[in-house]
Parts: sequence; C-alpha cells; structure tokens
Amino acid sequence: MARSARAGRLAPPSWLAEGLRPHPAAIPRAAVARASVGLATPLAVGMAAGRPEYGALASMGALSAVIGDTADAYRMRLFNIAVPQLFGALGVTLGTLVFHQGWTAVAVVTAVALVSGMISSIGAVASASGLLLLLNAVVGAGLPMPSPWWKPPLLLALGGLVVLALALFGWPLRGGVPERSAVAGTYRSVAGSWTTSPARCAPGRPCRAGRTKVPGRTEKGRTEKGRAGKEGRTPPAARAGRRVCWTRCGARSGPPGRSPPAGD
Repeated sequence: MARSARAGRLAPPSWLAEGLRPHPAAIPRAAVARASVGLATPLAVGMAAGRPEYGALASMGALSAVIGDTADAYRMRLFNIAVPQLFGALGVTLGTLVFHQGWTAVAVVTAVALVSGMISSIGAVASASGLLLLLNAVVGAGLPMPSPWWKPPLLLALGGLVVLALALFGWPLRGGVPERSAVAGTYRSVAGSWTTSPARCAPGRPCRAGRTKVPGRTEKGRTEKGRAGKEGRTPPAARAGRRVCWTRCGARSGPPGRSPPAGD
C-alpha cells in the first residue's frame, strides 16, 4: 500500500504525460519524396562526375532546405527555405575564410555563435537561420573546402534550390489550396466543439441549450419584451437565444427541413 502511494506521488502530472505520449500522425508522403530526391540527386551527380565533395556540399544545402520546409502556404515555404539558406551560405563562407587560421578561427566562430544565439530568439525562421549560420561556420572552419572560397556557398545554395523548386512545383496549380484547407479545418474544429457540447435537445422539441442570461438586462428590456409580445413580434433576446440554440443543436431541435430563425 505504501509503495503504491509513493509511486502515485512520483507519477508525472496528467498534462505532462499527455504531452509526452506519442500520438499517431499521417506520413507526409510528398515531403518524404522531396527529401529523397533532393538529398540523393546531388550526391549521385557528384559521385558520377568524380567530385564527391561537390555532391556532399549540395546535399548539405538540400538537407537544410528539407529541415526548413515546415509551412503549408507556398509563400511561407519560400520564406522558410530561402532565408536560412542565405545564412547557411554566409556561415560556410566565414568558416572557409578562416580555415587553418588558428586563434583567428576561434574568435570568428565565437562571434558567429554569439550572433547566432541572439537572432535565434526572434522567431522560428530566425532560429533555423542562426542554427545554419553557426553549423556551417564550424564545418567551414574545421574541414577543407573546395577552392576558391565562393564554391562552397554556391554548392550549398544549389542544393537548397533543388528542394525549393520541388517544394514550389505545385504553386501555379494549387496556389490557395493550403490556406483554404487551414480555414476549413478551423471551421470543422469549431463545429466539432459545438457538436460535442452538452445540450438537452430532442426531435420536435425546443432546445434548452441556448438559454443564457442576457447581460445588461434592465427594466427597459422587460418593457420591450412586453411591447413586442403585444405587437405579435419576437423579442430580440428570444431571437438571439433561438439562434444560439439552432447553432449548437442544429437540425436536432426542430422538424426536418426547417431553417434557423432569421432576425427582423
């Protein structure tokens, strides 16, 4: 008994366990295909041309582009891929220029690390840009690169350009599809939250879920309700309540084919 109580006290909270529990997710087959083609093609071309170092650098640029391709909208994908690629090219250029320079290389890499840490706090794209800036600077300062100095950044940019072209291939045909899909998903989630909300509805009976207290109700509001009843009109508060009821319960609260009540 004591052991079970101790285990219960040491158990993580439910919100933490729910966040760490793996959930099933759909495999992004298009992203898998882009990554396979974008990473393997430059390396295969470099090996076939007898320049494996060229293919490796181009594949590094393609890997950076694949990591940055996290958005759905094509404009954001262009931004998420292109901006980190520029910072990665700058980093490998700085590293190549200080290769075999001793303490100068140490000072440059330290300064790059400081700048990378500062810009990483701006946002997601800036974080990826800072990471590539520091990583490529370390690679350029520690490994021999093809000469002249402009070749490594050019090869990295070419590898990223291949993935960017593959990612934007469907833009002319599917320009607004990701945005419309995101909006539709938002509306579906809102509709699902209303559907799963508790409501006392029955076919052919009025719904009781929309009975809420109207804020700011005064004697004037009750007078308007009485006047509307004498004139044969529906009071505004009742109309609002019926709209809420129809929104929450839908067709369950009225006869088939009946549309929600409209305002005056």
